[in-house]
Amino acid sequence: MKDVLGSHGIEAWDQGRQITLLRWGMGAGYISYDEALELIKTIVESIKANYVSWTDFISSK
Repeated sequence: MKDVLGSHGIEAWDQGRQITLLRWGMGAGYISYDEALELIKTIVESIKANYVSWTDFISSK
């Protein structure tokens, strides 16, 4: 599967899921908006560093 998925594997899916879980956790009151935002910023920076466009990110999922 490495040849099919490329060097990032299912990383894009994992990162998208992390953001979704943080949003759900915030909505449920388990984490504050500010805490979620700081964690999401880190994930988004990784996405920006590893993908050249949203199309590239989405097609990696």
